[in-house]
Order: sequence, then structure tokens, then C-alpha cells
Amino acid sequence: MSHGLPDATGRRGCGLLATVALGAVLLVVLALAAGWWWRGRASPTPWDTVRIKKGTVTVQYTGSECEDSARLEVEEDQTEVVLTVYAGSHAFSCSDVGVTRELTTSLDSPLGDRAVVDGACRLAEFASYLACTGK
Repeated sequence: MSHGLPDATGRRGCGLLATVALGAVLLVVLALAAGWWWRGRASPTPWDTVRIKKGTVTVQYTGSECEDSARLEVEEDQTEVVLTVYAGSHAFSCSDVGVTRELTTSLDSPLGDRAVVDGACRLAEFASYLACTGK
């Protein structure tokens, strides 16, 4: 058993070195995987139009051609229905070409007189967006 001391041939044991190298490789792989996951996190995106028919809600928004995940979250109370689009992409490079996309979900209760609100537009970073100023 070698502990990094020279053996009869004068070579040092490489067990510790191999363990350290393997640990370093694993750390790099984990860091890359975490970066890929972080990059692909879905973030709020203002929507352009909404259609509501018999409790089914469809929002149309401008997304990325590289988008690989999207969801529509609904928060309902007695006075309003807040619709928030979350979209994400794992792409490291993508053009700025906007693509019209749609997401559909159902309401728990009929809309009635409740206001429909874009959840992304409530965030300061989107307040001045064209999609938010007319709502």
C-alpha cells in the first residue's frame, strides 16, 4: 500500500493524485450542470393578449425562438385573476427574433366581473414595457 512515498522503483503512489483529479473533474461537471440549470430557469414574461372562453384562458406572448420551457400560472381571488407567463431557455446563443406563442389553462371559477391582470407587469422591471402599459 502506497501513501505517496517512493516504492522500490522510485515512483510515488498515484492513488491520492487520482482521487484529487477525480474530485476536480466532478466539481467541474457539477458547476457546468448548475450553470446550465440556472440559465434555463423560467422567468416572468409579459403577455400581449388574453382570451377567456367558458373558463378556459389563453394568453399570447412574444417569446424566444430558443425557448424550451414555458408555463402559465393563475392566481384567483374575488376581485381579480392574475395570469403570469414564465418562459425559459437553456440556449447560450439565440437571435433576438420574437416568436408569438400561446399558453392555455383553466380557471377554478368563472371570470365574472373580476379584473384580468398580467403578473409580470406588476414587477418593476416590466412596468414600462409596451405590453404592460396598455393593460
